Amino acid sequence: MQHRPTAFRLRTGRTWPSIAVAGLLTAVCLALPTRNPTGDAWYYAACSRWGQELLQPHHLLYNAIGWLWLQLVGASGAAPAGLPAITWLQTLNALTAGACLLVLARLLARAGAPGAAIPAWLLLVGSCFGMLRFATENETYILPLLLALLASLAWAQACHTLGARWRWLVLAGLLAALACLVHQLMVWWWLGLLLGLRPWRGRAGVRLGLVYGLPALLVPVAYVLAAPASGVAGVVRFALHDYLTGSARVELGGRSLLLTGISVIRTVGQVHGNMGPLLAHWPVGLGLIGLISIVLIAYGVLGWYRVRPLPTQQAQAPPVASGARTP
Repeated sequence: MQHRPTAFRLRTGRTWPSIAVAGLLTAVCLALPTRNPTGDAWYYAACSRWGQELLQPHHLLYNAIGWLWLQLVGASGAAPAGLPAITWLQTLNALTAGACLLVLARLLARAGAPGAAIPAWLLLVGSCFGMLRFATENETYILPLLLALLASLAWAQACHTLGARWRWLVLAGLLAALACLVHQLMVWWWLGLLLGLRPWRGRAGVRLGLVYGLPALLVPVAYVLAAPASGVAGVVRFALHDYLTGSARVELGGRSLLLTGISVIRTVGQVHGNMGPLLAHWPVGLGLIGLISIVLIAYGVLGWYRVRPLPTQQAQAPPVASGARTP
């Protein structure tokens, strides 16, 4: 009996490892919020706690969402109720980070990632410095990231669905627009999903782009309603306030490329002057963590190297019906 090579398929129906990884990392973030919040974090917490300056230009809805969360958990207003406001806002970001990992697991499965690899990817993403830093802080980046990931999931569903494609595209456009309202930088994510529809390829592409882009009209409407000054000039000044005042900048050139590379490195692992004192204070514990990390990296690299795709099989003739004679 001749054996023929078959593709190795992993069971992708079991999602409990992904849920376990996301739950574990969420528990770590909930148990270890930062004890030295940034000045911005304290400011956002004060705005949400007292219901003041809830609509900020660069992240229009973040403080408003924080205010609603504090109202829900009863941590707003004067002491003693409002004292743990920043802790509750850190809790919101930690829970949101866990939700980001669960949505990412669905996206990876949709992209065809092997089921056994998805928890490993979640562990890598969820334990990198960039994710842990903002999942334990009251900053404005995790909430729009969740909305953007949900928009990508709806976008992917639209690409694999024929009957309800328009509804999924509207949902994707709506979630991407909400992400832009929570933080303006998400406009690039919104644009990436739009370009992924290839609206330049005939009428069908144009229709898809219009269906996806229509909910983005909510963004200018929201800024018109939130701007303290009326008129086009007043709305534009409000929307671009942080760029006009220098609080946020868009730079092109060699310096920006260099800083982008540094930021990519710092997203994976912390690079800061405080690493020296930390290593001197906990040499054994941090050294052990570093050793375990090196072993896991080596294991992952070796596993990736040893798993190679099988050669493409030649097209085989259809099976001969039972009872038919072969030459």
